[in-house]
Amino acid sequence: MLTPVVEIDSELNFSQITPKFFRILKQFQPFGPGNHNPIFMTQGVYDAGDGRRVGAGGAHMKLDLIQEDQPYHKVPAIAFNLADYYEYVKEGNPVDVCYAIVENYFAGNTFTQLRIRDMRKGEDII
Repeated sequence: MLTPVVEIDSELNFSQITPKFFRILKQFQPFGPGNHNPIFMTQGVYDAGDGRRVGAGGAHMKLDLIQEDQPYHKVPAIAFNLADYYEYVKEGNPVDVCYAIVENYFAGNTFTQLRIRDMRKGEDII
């Protein structure tokens, strides 16, 4: 049986995701089939308490993620088709996330957010 694998380019702490880092990352654009958007991983992150289901039927999650060593540094994230993890995350359990860093344009505002590609429960760590 085949198991999908997400190729991780690098592991990051949220403190490393700065405006300068994102400006440098944007210099590698345009991303597409021959130049994939880099995928990063951060281990042991938590929902800051603002997480909610969004989309048709609540299939997606909108989260503000934090790391334990920086509880006041919230990082906005969207997780498409990963609402199966919602209850686990809302209970305050840690997850590891792999994601692309993207700009989101909404209601005339632009902000950086994580587009989560996959996550795993902290208890599943080998």
